[in-house]
Amino acid sequence: MFWLYAYFPYLSIEAINRSITFNNWANNSNFGKFPENDAFKLIDTVPLVVSDGPEQRPIVYATNRTAHEGGIRIGMTLASAKVLHHDLIALPRDRTRELRTLKRIANFLLQFTPSVAIEEDIDRASIALEISGSLTLFGGFDALLTQAREGMRAMRFVVRYGAAPNPMAASLLARAAKRGDDIRVCASEGTMQETLASISVKHFAWSNETFRALDTLGLASIGDVLRQPYAGLQKRFGNAFVLDLDRALGRASDVRRFYEPPETFASAIDFCFEVKDSDRLLMPIGELLVELEGFLRARGAGVNRIALELKQGHSRSQHFEFHSRAPVREAAHWQRLVRDRIETYELEDPVIEIALRADHIVPLIEENASLLPQEKGTRSDWFTLLDRLASRLGEKSVYRIESIDDHRPELAWRSESSEASRAQTFRLSKARPTWLLREPKSLIEAEGRPQFNGALTLLAGPERIDTGWWDNKPVARDYFVATNPQHEICWVFRDYRQGKRWYLHGFFS
Repeated sequence: MFWLYAYFPYLSIEAINRSITFNNWANNSNFGKFPENDAFKLIDTVPLVVSDGPEQRPIVYATNRTAHEGGIRIGMTLASAKVLHHDLIALPRDRTRELRTLKRIANFLLQFTPSVAIEEDIDRASIALEISGSLTLFGGFDALLTQAREGMRAMRFVVRYGAAPNPMAASLLARAAKRGDDIRVCASEGTMQETLASISVKHFAWSNETFRALDTLGLASIGDVLRQPYAGLQKRFGNAFVLDLDRALGRASDVRRFYEPPETFASAIDFCFEVKDSDRLLMPIGELLVELEGFLRARGAGVNRIALELKQGHSRSQHFEFHSRAPVREAAHWQRLVRDRIETYELEDPVIEIALRADHIVPLIEENASLLPQEKGTRSDWFTLLDRLASRLGEKSVYRIESIDDHRPELAWRSESSEASRAQTFRLSKARPTWLLREPKSLIEAEGRPQFNGALTLLAGPERIDTGWWDNKPVARDYFVATNPQHEICWVFRDYRQGKRWYLHGFFS
């Protein structure tokens, strides 16, 4: 077995505020300049901390960049932190939201392996992936790790990684990784003890009493502990202490309970501020769509429809639905549809939260690629064009024409917006015009010939249509193909039961 461990050192802040400014600092990555906005600027310039502990004496659990640079440190009391910064923003820790965020990340990581386990201790904010069966599929460990990193960056999370033959060792390596080098790897069990020797014992989930005792004994690293007699360690610290060491070295089993994803997708991002411009919403919506793509890839599925909700208060919200004519899962496809409609939309009220939902998950059979170069677009390209047109113009403005079993031209077709119904069993052997008038146009007759931009010359016909007596819409017509001096090809008919008048009904291309 081979485990990849993902540790999220800033999850408590990220779960509350998933803005790009904090993550840009913490991950040391350049995402470009974020659009100027007072609310986003506030998050970056004003010191922000997450507090935890008893209400009478809360302590600082996490800090943003500005608070850290101002001297505020994790573990100090909130009262002391406010002395350093009078404009300090202190938000209470929300463990429920942190766990919900970890589950959303797990939904994304399931695309790499079905064996995904969430760390039960939320204070350690980690996810373990058993990836030995996935390495060949993704082209090796480096390729899999690259895709995982790209996904986490797109979702704006800071991650430290560790990889080892067992989950305990992988977790220690992940927590020991630094910002400049965000992964530490132990490839084999034979080098496990040597690799772990320099890692601090503080990365174990032991009690404060245990850490104080180790500090008193001068045991600061795992190597220091392993050089001590096991019997003495067991007598001094108990069986659980020694069992953790054995798990880290691969000498004892470390069973993890794997995460079971939900049947449908639902995720949300709420802000610490009000967003007044619709184009500012595109980036957080993109995060949710990347999350959706990972969820669908894990299931080998796609969706035809997603629902987006912009919450503007306790009782106000705006709803948008986006449709696709074929099941898709790529975030880029949905981002184009969302951008076409959202970036020009004027918000009625500021938005404080966005929520994305996809209820109808369907199997996705991907289109086979050709070995030879193709000049024509693929079926998916055509569907993408239709989806974008529908997103801009409205679903009812984009449709296809479907024939109906009726000989009357005005009743022989209907508009069909869904791609589900494709049965067209009725076929006509006669030519039909590409442009049919909404109502037949009456023509005058001169010297025995119908007139339309000049005298018409009959080229073909007649084709008699005599039907409709059963539904009180009878027709009795002789149709002709005709041309005029301007070389227009017309479709005309003569009603041989009502005065034998001439009518224009359509044009051929």
